[in-house]
Formats: sequence, structure tokens, C-alpha cells
Amino acid sequence: MPDVDEAVAFWNEHGTPKLTQRTPAAVARYFEGLELLEPGVVSCSAWRAATPTPDVAMYAGVGRKRGRIPVVRRATGRRGRCGVAH
Repeated sequence: MPDVDEAVAFWNEHGTPKLTQRTPAAVARYFEGLELLEPGVVSCSAWRAATPTPDVAMYAGVGRKRGRIPVVRRATGRRGRCGVAH
């Protein structure tokens, strides 16, 4: 997404913290060792959307260890409980 590339470059030149863009495959590596729940790593706007929505330049997924509460991992790699991110 060229408009996103331009916005990230501007932010990284003038703002903090610096942003790191990641591909869906790079985000998926945060889920290694976890069971990745459907629909997998997708654009945040598409994750469990009731209707089709335009893609955004941020990816998310939900993974879990068997017998544990699902963990949300965003592109930043930060963790949160499943009920927090919708």
C-alpha cells in the first residue's frame, strides 16, 4: 500500500516510537508454537468481519496453547486477552 509506505516513512522521520512494517508472513511467525485460529493472520478489518470490508495495512490473528485462554498478537507482537481486541 503505497500511501501507507509514505505515511510510515513520514512518521519514522518525525515521530516516536519508530514503526516497523511487517508482511502477513512476518506476523505469522509470532504464532509459532501456537494453534492459529481461523481465519488466521489477516488484515485487521477482515478478522471475523460480519460483512466484507476494505483491507487495512495492519495484520492480526489469534493463537492459543491447548487448554489455555486464546492470546491476541498484533503486528507489534504485544499480547492481550482475546476479549480485548475485537
